[in-house]
Amino acid sequence: MINDETRRKLRELAMEEMITALDLQNNDCLYVSLPFDERIKMLVDYVYQEKYNGKVKRLLKQARFRIPNAEILDIYYPDRGLNRDLLLELSTC
Repeated sequence: MINDETRRKLRELAMEEMITALDLQNNDCLYVSLPFDERIKMLVDYVYQEKYNGKVKRLLKQARFRIPNAEILDIYYPDRGLNRDLLLELSTC
């Protein structure tokens, strides 16, 4: 368990995600049996994914899309002259 001083330092370093991940690990007895390097690896993976997800959300918000939750599967194809198979293939790059 991390103490208040360590939490303060992590907040000062803008690593709130790490505090959350450490709390999750401390509350789950599965993590106790893992070696230190495995726990650190999982901690870093969690923090990386949280920061990446936050970046994607921020960029989507900044993009100001007309329909922000649009999905390729929601496209209306009839009477538009669109080739569904071609668009689905293009969507997978």
